[in-house]
Amino acid sequence: MMSGAELYAALAESFPIYTGATGPERVAIETFPHAVACALAGQIVPAKRKNETRRELLRLCGIDPSGLVNIDEIDAALCSLTGERFTTGDFKAYGDAESGFIVVPKAPVAGFVGSRSKDQQAASPARTTRESPSSFGEMRFDSAPIFDRTLTWSSAIGLFLLNFGHLEFLVLAYLEKQLGAAELERVRAKPFSEKVERVGGLFGRTANERGAFAAFIRALGPVRELRNHLAHGYLQVVRRPETVAPVIGITRTVDFGGISSEETRHLTFDELVRALSALKEVTEEFGRLTDSEAGWRQGPMG
Repeated sequence: MMSGAELYAALAESFPIYTGATGPERVAIETFPHAVACALAGQIVPAKRKNETRRELLRLCGIDPSGLVNIDEIDAALCSLTGERFTTGDFKAYGDAESGFIVVPKAPVAGFVGSRSKDQQAASPARTTRESPSSFGEMRFDSAPIFDRTLTWSSAIGLFLLNFGHLEFLVLAYLEKQLGAAELERVRAKPFSEKVERVGGLFGRTANERGAFAAFIRALGPVRELRNHLAHGYLQVVRRPETVAPVIGITRTVDFGGISSEETRHLTFDELVRALSALKEVTEEFGRLTDSEAGWRQGPMG
């Protein structure tokens, strides 16, 4: 992940980050394999069978995965496919200019079966609250990101960013089920915080529901703040005299003032792991609160 950040820094002048607007012909886009797999499948697919599932999706897209020796190469192929779809306009972008966009292919691939048989698929049509079908297909919530028990600094940061993207994906998928096309397009361009606020407006019909959603917002706050620092800042390792373990300092570029500035977030590894657990809990709570209307068909969490 660090090498990727260094590579982007070297190319940033020639490939500015995609902001959701038309502009330079050459841009850098952000994507991640699980979101790409879900978009191609037309449903949220379980991450536990990702090797088999993603190979199947590549084959259905006309790409032979037999020469790909591990999951990293499979994921690279999915991201490359997304880049190709982006150049042809066949893509969707989730996010906003403030927090960044995640780009995935727009059109699901034909013929994907996944974990259910064809008979099960025919007998279980997609559940939506609007008459028009969801572009995400049948939304399943049993694919919450797996919490890796053998974390390192880089894998924990990567999982945190990917899992937050998973939450953003679910928020927008819920809004797609509830809103008409015109309002959805307006909301799609809003910052993540405003998308969540719109969900609250749709969800909070009773005092108990409003109270539960307010608690969700409070729990989401520090998680979202850390995500913004990680996504938009630069990291340095800090050695404190009073601690043996290293600490990372995260300074957002808009708050540039050095590693000791007041805006810099200092984070220990244990704090990062706890934040990852908190993010998982927040994502599960969002699924629980919205399940009756979204029809996630919620199963055991990963």
